[in-house]
Amino acid sequence: MSTSIFLFGGLVLGLGIGYFVRQAWAAKQLGSLEQELKQKSIEAENKAKEILVEAKEKAANISEESRKDEQERKKEILSLESRIHEREASLEKKLTTLEEEST
Repeated sequence: MSTSIFLFGGLVLGLGIGYFVRQAWAAKQLGSLEQELKQKSIEAENKAKEILVEAKEKAANISEESRKDEQERKKEILSLESRIHEREASLEKKLTTLEEEST
């Protein structure tokens, strides 16, 4: 009888120890998963910030290029206007000369 009590007690003790070991292992796994999720979340936030910074830099570059293109076009337009005014003046001078010669 005492042997069966020892066996039963050992079985209960083994089950209890097994249960607590399993609980400790599960808690450790859960903690590990939580840590991994936190790390991935931090990495994702950092990547998002990096992408945002790159996008802002690209936007600034595009804006700067647009301003430069606009300035170049304005210079071209002013140059063409100047040439047109010079030609008009030249043609008016020739017209005046021709009118004076014909009179």
